[in-house]
Amino acid sequence: MILLLLNDIPYHNIISLSFFLLIAFSDYLDGYIARKYNQISDLGKLLDPLADKVLVTTLLLFFTQYGKIEFYWTAIIVFREYTVLGLRSVAALKNVVIKADIYGKIKTVLQFGLICFLIMNVPGYNILIILTVIVTILSGINYFVANKEVLNG
Repeated sequence: MILLLLNDIPYHNIISLSFFLLIAFSDYLDGYIARKYNQISDLGKLLDPLADKVLVTTLLLFFTQYGKIEFYWTAIIVFREYTVLGLRSVAALKNVVIKADIYGKIKTVLQFGLICFLIMNVPGYNILIILTVIVTILSGINYFVANKEVLNG
């Protein structure tokens, strides 16, 4: 975010994008290594999605502040992210771990892609915003439908 604010640095958007892609790749690499070496932990299943939520929320709020994305789109995405986090928290209290499913992973890829477009100020990213919001909502609904037993009782 600091790099995005430093407009006088040549190629600050490209440098910012590089840092963001490094963070996104490290998230992917962490999961890959954990699966490959069977080092998956319940804590990792909870913290990995939380780290994604903090990253996405922080950047979307930043871009909202600077007028690159409307507040209502950010609010919808953030609401979904933290309601699913709440579902995961309730599940954890019941010793149930809700891991990311394919829809959540697609949602994350779209959100990360949207952030890349916002960083680079790519024209026409409004279509990507709408697609990202739709998939974000649908994946959130899917988590609640697939895990409705967690909310019973």
